[in-house]
Amino acid sequence: MSAEVEHLVLQDTSTLPSLSPTRPKRPMKAKLRSAFLPKGQPTYLESFKWFLFGSWWNVLLVFIPLSFISHFVKWNAAARFTLSFLAIMPLAKLLGEATDQLSIRVGQTVGALLNASFGNAVEVIIGIVALIQGEIRIVQTSMLGSILSNILLVLGCAFIAGGFKHHEGSFQATGAQAASSVRYSFIPY
Repeated sequence: MSAEVEHLVLQDTSTLPSLSPTRPKRPMKAKLRSAFLPKGQPTYLESFKWFLFGSWWNVLLVFIPLSFISHFVKWNAAARFTLSFLAIMPLAKLLGEATDQLSIRVGQTVGALLNASFGNAVEVIIGIVALIQGEIRIVQTSMLGSILSNILLVLGCAFIAGGFKHHEGSFQATGAQAASSVRYSFIPY
């Protein structure tokens, strides 16, 4: 071996640059955050900002405390109803968005069940309040209106929307028979 080669072989390797890439050290807070938050997911602060400022409907969230105040201050019924009506609109929108976000996580089947359950939250609240006050006729008409709107209005809108794209529709006869038999099984004789 020549003297030059021996010198290279015996040279101290601690001063040579490393060929393996090294990561820069991250602070402990960043390590904990990455451990609990999946990659690509928003932080709690980002989610809260979206909750408050994500839509123009959220401006109406101001009416929630106003409707509570109007109840305790004993304003007239028309003012309380108007404030509560304006307060429930952004809440219904946020509830729909929350169920959509949950359905992404839990799957389509459970998401559809959650959407159907929480989609009728207003009717359930009205029904409970009316039952507490002994207003049976209001409960009956509220439930009837909910059923008719879900069966007729939603189905009719689906037919119209489908008719814009597909001029002639087809359906499975067994599925239609099963759906109609389930629908008619709830009608008392």
